Amino acid sequence: MHLNALKSIENHIDVALQACLVQDGSPIFASYADKVFHLSQEVMKHKNEWLTVSSCYSIFSHHLFSYLERKFPVKEGVSGKLTVLIDGPGIIELKSSILNFIISIPRSYEIYFPLPSFKDQEINNIQLWNSVSIRKFDEGDTIPGGIILNTLFGSKRFVIGTTYVGIKRSGYVSSSINDIALKEALSSLKQLLHMCLILNLIALQEPAISWADVAMSLGGGPPEAITVDLANQNEISSSIMLPLSIRSYLQKIVLNTSLEYFKNKLNETSNLIERNDNDAQFIKSALEWAFDSQIEENETISFIQVSIGLEAILGEETGREPLTETLADRCAYLLGNTIENRKKIRRKFRDFYKLRSKLVHGRSMRLKDNEREFLWWGRKVLDGVILKEIKKI
Repeated sequence: MHLNALKSIENHIDVALQACLVQDGSPIFASYADKVFHLSQEVMKHKNEWLTVSSCYSIFSHHLFSYLERKFPVKEGVSGKLTVLIDGPGIIELKSSILNFIISIPRSYEIYFPLPSFKDQEINNIQLWNSVSIRKFDEGDTIPGGIILNTLFGSKRFVIGTTYVGIKRSGYVSSSINDIALKEALSSLKQLLHMCLILNLIALQEPAISWADVAMSLGGGPPEAITVDLANQNEISSSIMLPLSIRSYLQKIVLNTSLEYFKNKLNETSNLIERNDNDAQFIKSALEWAFDSQIEENETISFIQVSIGLEAILGEETGREPLTETLADRCAYLLGNTIENRKKIRRKFRDFYKLRSKLVHGRSMRLKDNEREFLWWGRKVLDGVILKEIKKI
């Protein structure tokens, strides 16, 4: 950022700090909220690739809370204007820490997603690709933030013996599911897991019911995503509670083959998850829509997600409504191995898209009992097309 931009951001930070009021050692959000909004508008001019308005609030509030906790270990009675409670050098120190952190973005993170049922005694630290690894922490390992055994109400620390998928991303990650880097990492996780599923490398198995499962169903307990800022690998920078549908799915994943075959098979996919060429992007998009369809409880939404996945991998970026006949032909020739087989696929595909049209254009609100078969057929076809395209690359 150029000097004028830095000066403007610094001024906005100063204005927000000047406006901040404190009640019993905690900053009052309403006192500085509008000032931080103006700060975020300035920051976003230069960092919008990695930050959202919410991210800017998170950065400001985190530094403010952390400073007050260090400055006033006993909070009771610590109330008033921030600039009165803290002397001039303290305000300068706080302002500099916020500014320097903003300047440091994009930062490098590794985001760990737990797979509690994915077990193999040989798992330690498997580097699949540059940004994707599989990790299990054992007794005696150096573990960011220390260790903790699995408990009823979960923890913001790594769990000994649990397997994690680690995905590296640049940007900023707090404790929000809406942070851009977290969303990107979650997309990669969905793509990886669904690819493993259709390659028959993993399977879904209902875990045994435990008290931890009960806690999870109430919104607590593992699995959480754990974030490590690579600038300080000895500490956990944050943990993010994942949506319940994803948490439940992660609990079910088991290894369906030998670990060696698992690694070798993924090596044959030409590093699909990290590739950004057009062919890879189409497949990755379809993989993510297929994953989302699988975890979606609403069958109508799940059906629409399948149709979007099919359009992503079979269609073209023409800006027009998908041409059913073109998509049907491409699908038929990818999956059909005889003339009669291809005819059947075309007919079924046309019927599938007639139903899609009814749902999208509001002529039908939900899938009827006799229409559910199209959802299962669409999922099967989408997985089949993805698998064919993965083998091509």
